[in-house]
Amino acid sequence: MKSRLLTLFVIVSAILWAGSLAATTVKQLSLAELTASSDVIVVGKIVHQRADIVEGRVFTTTTLEPTEFWKGTASQERVVMRHLGGRTDDLETRVAGMPAFRVGEEVLVFLVKPQNYKFYIVNGLAQGKLSLEGEIATPNVGDLRLMETPSVESTPTDFHLKPQDLKSLRRQVNTALETK
Repeated sequence: MKSRLLTLFVIVSAILWAGSLAATTVKQLSLAELTASSDVIVVGKIVHQRADIVEGRVFTTTTLEPTEFWKGTASQERVVMRHLGGRTDDLETRVAGMPAFRVGEEVLVFLVKPQNYKFYIVNGLAQGKLSLEGEIATPNVGDLRLMETPSVESTPTDFHLKPQDLKSLRRQVNTALETK
């Protein structure tokens, strides 16, 4: 009986532990917080993607052709983003919570540009990327766990969870920029 309970305990513990490895937990950012902490907010189309091994790790470089900047501008015609994870012929790395892009996809992205780094990074991991279908912006936080934390500056919203009208989202971003 004791060995069955011990076996059951070990199996349940292993399942719970493995489940926790499949997600990344981050602070849920409200749209106002995401807007304020981004250097660039841009609408555009993904035109190129490539994964490379850099110092033994896979990084994916994604190129976006901008159609509209909501905040900031880029110094070049195209915006080049990079994130950890991806797939090469030799190696695949999957990082929970990283946004996924595909060539031809229309997106709205919230980006940061660290000093002395030539690539943009999606702000807030998958929180900072919304897929566009016409005038509808759809978030996909995937396996990203969002931890709600009370904020004096803003209240987290459910914009991470449901599709929104792009014009409405634009108004909300503009409001956040004006109250900054």
